[in-house]
Amino acid sequence: MTQTDDNLKEAFAGESQANRRYTFFAEKAEKEGLKQVARLFRAAAEAETVHARNHFNAMDGVGSSIDNISAGVIGEHLEFTRMYPGFIEKAEEEGNERAQKSFEYANQVEEIHYNMYQEILKKVKAKQPVKDEPYYVCPVCGNTVAGNARMFARSAVPPAVNSRRLNRLLDSLFIIKTNGKLPWFALSRNSRRGVQEHSLSFTILSFLGRGFR
Repeated sequence: MTQTDDNLKEAFAGESQANRRYTFFAEKAEKEGLKQVARLFRAAAEAETVHARNHFNAMDGVGSSIDNISAGVIGEHLEFTRMYPGFIEKAEEEGNERAQKSFEYANQVEEIHYNMYQEILKKVKAKQPVKDEPYYVCPVCGNTVAGNARMFARSAVPPAVNSRRLNRLLDSLFIIKTNGKLPWFALSRNSRRGVQEHSLSFTILSFLGRGFR
């Protein structure tokens, strides 16, 4: 390992974080009606992605799909077994409830990702067919599931929410799909109310109070 190797890792981490940070800044600027500021942040975020990709390629960071899935298995396992448990404990000790909740969301979902990677890795290695189905991601906790979104959403909401109301809620959603990317749930403009509770176990969608940002 050379100093340049370390520098590439640091640069990749910095550019990756800048991409996410500028993306979030753009969302805020959009909400404040600063469209040109939002455009600038998005453009800069895309540029940081270019930089991150260049650094990652210089590190030979992308291997075969089996290698890449295996890397995902290792990374997710590390996060939910070693990293987040300590973070959660420290946040609770220091009384930082927002950080604790954020860590808890991530910790539970990383285990889900780990199991998903494990399952698909076995099939790819064995050259078995992999079911072609969409993945859905909860915009609150990041919970990731495959298959029928409506079915999973029903299993997540409290019994007090009647079926008719839930159907109206689900019908108010639309799915944004882009090539090769995960579909994400988003609220339609005319729907602001939603389920009042959030289940970490099988949640596909959840609107805390008036909705989610």
